[in-house]
Amino acid sequence: MVRGIGMVINFIEANTLLVTALTPSTAFTVSSSTGTAITVNAAVVHSTLRAVSLFLDRVVAETETLTVSYTKPESGGVQDVAGNYAANFSEKPVLHAEDTP
Repeated sequence: MVRGIGMVINFIEANTLLVTALTPSTAFTVSSSTGTAITVNAAVVHSTLRAVSLFLDRVVAETETLTVSYTKPESGGVQDVAGNYAANFSEKPVLHAEDTP
């Protein structure tokens, strides 16, 4: 879900996420239907919420259609407390916060 410069990615995981395995922001790619570049400036892991917040370099317009991808970096990455790393994913659609019930 995205609003302004913030995006939250929820992980479906039985365990909480490991905060110390903070993912480099370069592991995430956000693309816009407008073709205007979006850089991920930071990624923050929220352990018990099983979510990662991404902070983008620009405000996302409500009219933009976004996708997000994740590629596990060589070192680190999104990891749960059991030591399992999140799998790569590509071009997952992103909802705008205003579109959610």
